[in-house]
Amino acid sequence: MADKVYDYQNQVLGNKEHFQNGLYVNENEGFSYLNEDIVLRTILFSMLYYIVSSKVVYHLLSTNIRNLVDIPLLQTLLFALFFYLISLHL
Repeated sequence: MADKVYDYQNQVLGNKEHFQNGLYVNENEGFSYLNEDIVLRTILFSMLYYIVSSKVVYHLLSTNIRNLVDIPLLQTLLFALFFYLISLHL
């Protein structure tokens, strides 16, 4: 009985895709350990963070902005803005 877990919520909602025993299950494709959409978004935002937090961007901001605002704070705001804009289109 413990081997088979029944997902009542997805039956009521009529969802074809759900999680079972911690694994992503699609009734058409079978088991998949990773949801590709989540993996691709993670890679995209990781690369965005790597670019915004790089020393090159820090140098460009520090030479152009100087003492108006703290550079790490500005990098954080830039990441938040880019995250929001990309999330709107995904």
